[in-house]
Amino acid sequence: GQGNVMPNLGTENSPRERFIAEPKPGFDRRGSPREPVFLTGLLVFGDDEIVACVIVDRSETGFRIKLLEDAPPPEHFGLIDLLSGVGHECQAVWRNAPFAGTRKLVSHDLREAHDGVAANLQRIWRTALA
Repeated sequence: GQGNVMPNLGTENSPRERFIAEPKPGFDRRGSPREPVFLTGLLVFGDDEIVACVIVDRSETGFRIKLLEDAPPPEHFGLIDLLSGVGHECQAVWRNAPFAGTRKLVSHDLREAHDGVAANLQRIWRTALA
């Protein structure tokens, strides 16, 4: 069948359109498979802007999230998995409201001692659980 023909990735369009568009079904750029999950998360923009989200699925390299507010994530942000107590430094890969795809850059176990970005994620995580 011709169902898996590689879609046009916007050679004549701007690179920005590629960034915004969600990959077509059946076209998977990730090297690792997605695992469907349904986890409560917090997006952290800057030091203290917090937006609730649902982590819809995850792979070794990133996440697909559903935003619960109409606030598209900036290019770089924190993502806290409330249940597991893990904070991730992420980069937005695509946005298709209310969903967004993220690349996981660094992960931190928030039950351990931290400084810098991880300490801020840890503070927000502890406050959310309180």
